[in-house]
Amino acid sequence: MKNYLLFFLFIFCSSLISNGQRVPPVQVTVQLVPPYSVYLPDYALPGNDKLRVILLNRDLTQESYQIKLFLSIKLNDRVIMQTSRLYNPAPIQISPGIPSVLSGSDIEPYLSSNNLDFIGYSKEQYEKTKALPEGSFQICVTAYDYARPTLQLSNQGCSYYYLSKNEPPMINMPACGSRLAMKDPQAAIFSWIPRNTASPNSAGNTEYYFELFEMRIPGRNPNDIALTTQPVFTTITDFTQLFYGPAEPILTEGMQYVWRVQARDKEGKDMFRNNGYSEVCTFTYGGADPNYQVGVVKDLRAEALGEKKARIFWTLLSSDFDQYKVYYKKTGPEFEWFTSETKEGELKLYDLQPQTEYEVRIQGKKNGFYGGYSDIVKFSTPSKRIFECGNENPPAAAPLDKPLAQAVKGMVVNASGLDMVLDQVQQLETPGWYKGTGYVTVPMFGFASIKSKFERLYIDINLNAPIGRIEMLSRGIEAMTNDQLKGQEVRKKKVKQEENRATYKDVVFYDKVWVYDFEIKEVTIKENGDVILTDTEGNIHTNTTIAEAKASNPDKAIIIEDKKGDQYVITKDNKVQKVEGGGLSAAPTGVASTVTPDGTDIVKKSLKELRKDYSDSKILTLKNDAFSYQVSLKSKVDKHNAPYRTSGGITENYSSLMYDLDESDIATNTSSDFDNSSLQYKDKESEYNRASIVKYVASGLDSKEDYKLIASELKISGVEVSEYVAAQKSKGISETEMITQVKQAIIDMIDAVITNNFQRR
Repeated sequence: MKNYLLFFLFIFCSSLISNGQRVPPVQVTVQLVPPYSVYLPDYALPGNDKLRVILLNRDLTQESYQIKLFLSIKLNDRVIMQTSRLYNPAPIQISPGIPSVLSGSDIEPYLSSNNLDFIGYSKEQYEKTKALPEGSFQICVTAYDYARPTLQLSNQGCSYYYLSKNEPPMINMPACGSRLAMKDPQAAIFSWIPRNTASPNSAGNTEYYFELFEMRIPGRNPNDIALTTQPVFTTITDFTQLFYGPAEPILTEGMQYVWRVQARDKEGKDMFRNNGYSEVCTFTYGGADPNYQVGVVKDLRAEALGEKKARIFWTLLSSDFDQYKVYYKKTGPEFEWFTSETKEGELKLYDLQPQTEYEVRIQGKKNGFYGGYSDIVKFSTPSKRIFECGNENPPAAAPLDKPLAQAVKGMVVNASGLDMVLDQVQQLETPGWYKGTGYVTVPMFGFASIKSKFERLYIDINLNAPIGRIEMLSRGIEAMTNDQLKGQEVRKKKVKQEENRATYKDVVFYDKVWVYDFEIKEVTIKENGDVILTDTEGNIHTNTTIAEAKASNPDKAIIIEDKKGDQYVITKDNKVQKVEGGGLSAAPTGVASTVTPDGTDIVKKSLKELRKDYSDSKILTLKNDAFSYQVSLKSKVDKHNAPYRTSGGITENYSSLMYDLDESDIATNTSSDFDNSSLQYKDKESEYNRASIVKYVASGLDSKEDYKLIASELKISGVEVSEYVAAQKSKGISETEMITQVKQAIIDMIDAVITNNFQRR
């Protein structure tokens, strides 16, 4: 149980100020406020706070620093722009302890293309629109000493975001492939749905260019018509619908028309995908209503195949329909429909979300015209499965599904309950088998995304990977997995022990347990009452004291326990029963102490109060204090010429400024001032670590079992929490006083974790 509890705390502790972490004198933080614009100059408009650079001088030994900034822009982890080394801006002066915030016009010179070097990306192409390409971006800023431009004074502060252009509008009416009724006088409504309303960069500055074409050759590709022929009517509007009346060109009865709409930024910025063009749709003007000829699909069904997959199916009637259009979306008016067309009698979906209700509908298509919508059918995906290490009873292997024809980067593959996003993938000779790399999301590690590789992995058409081996490449994962496995075993053992105690709850045991330091294979009883124990190596051990105990207490059972923790019960009628996992107590009642609801409740309330003691503002103060002491210690290292060493875990750019002190470094320095500073820093470091763990534990528990887990291992003056609470209540002690004691016990437990596992070495 303690192993599991320690692992529960370890998940978070990697983010603490720990041994060997070194912090530069200046902290740079880059903030980017969504929604994000592809137009880079948008971030440097006067008064615009979308991009902010926060500088904090933490070096209290210096009056101030004069710095210059170095900015870089990365696309998919590759630098495409960076501040030119020839650019020499005015110095920025920062005083200790006072944050300096740069935004808008302060940032503008650094975003000017005249002051940027372009790396593997065309400056001429950028100059045309000032728009960045779509992809995963980082804007990073680093501070350098103004007088010594090669001396780095800060971390590299980065803001990560995914940059994408706005989606073009979606056609609404008339629907694609429909027939528009004739009216006299001529009257038709064209409408579309904008998909950039959430973006303040373009929502209020968009106009729409409407185009209408004639299809004079039936069956011609409507996209070709839109690209190669002149429209019969065009107009520009600020609205998302258009009234086509008698003043517009007369529509010809029976003619098939093509139309599309383009969203455009009024200032000419490249803000939309596909150059802002919607899909190209057709409609037929006048004539018979095809809905009387094309039926409605009536037998639509849907079922979930997993937390992310579903199957939509219907009876295939080739005589009634040539093709089908399937619509699906999350249930709710705020969600939009997604569509997919097929000629088959089913459609499988792979991009769903766990524990979510979806609704589907379908249209049949015949001779180029769609019928009416079917009734809406709903289904729900199951909740996300919890991946359990060490499962001793895995499900029986199922027959393999058909192999996936081609795996590509970005696909999400389900590998025994874990999601892996494919990165680099190569198909092997046998269909369905692949090698490559990916990123596995592991819930037990805080949903971390871990780089992984596979040499031979089978992927089926449902994007499942039932056969193969995936290796996690992150250092330290093996140790974390071992801890988790131990924790799982401990939890299983605890459950087993609870079951054992329930089975023997009415049995009265002798008030002593006979414990042996070897594993017992068999226990037998001779006629004279002697107990014979055979160990796993075949050795025989005889116990005569048990016979004496039974003779003096004939109504009590005896407990024998071996090195492994398994127990053997000798009942009052001299029968031997093996109790795997043990857990039985020699208490007179035969019932071991358990965590009571009162004990769990006190632990929950204590954690809540402890979180109040360590508020976010206090944790930030502790972090700043720890940093200040580290800066002070660094200055004393320089002053007293103490030895230091650098860590290979930090990039070389930082090695000239950041120090990794250890106990031997401190021991070699005779300055009491230096010794005091080092001790003060370690104290502040430990206090910040403690506060961070408190925040995680107090905020991360969400079930009774979590609180019960803490309560089962917590002791106050050697007494279990539940027993302590019961005793205090009998004495009339207030709940407030009990919470104070339990809070301290929790702090002691956390301090023990820090001391034993995260101490400086």
